[in-house]
Amino acid sequence: TPEVSLMRDYLTGRIEWMKRAKETGRNILYSTIFAECGIDENKLTQTQRNRKREQVKNILEAFKENGYICGFSETKTGRAFTGIAVAI
Repeated sequence: TPEVSLMRDYLTGRIEWMKRAKETGRNILYSTIFAECGIDENKLTQTQRNRKREQVKNILEAFKENGYICGFSETKTGRAFTGIAVAI
C-alpha cells in the first residue's frame, strides 16, 4: 500500500541518517513515523494502530534479514509501546 511505501522510505532515510551521525539517538517513535507518513494517529482504532506497528516491524525485520540493520526492539513507556530502538 502507499502507506507502507511511505513508512519504508521514511525508515530508510532515518536509518541512513543514524548511520552517518554516530552521536544521535537510535530510537524512532511510532508517532513520528505516523506523522511523517501523513497518518493521523488519533483517528486510528486500536486494531488499526496495532496493524501499523506490525507493518513497521515487518519492514525492519526485512532490513535485518538483508543486513541493513543489526536488529531492533520495541520501546515502552509504562505499558504502551511508543517506538523502536534500532541497532545499527
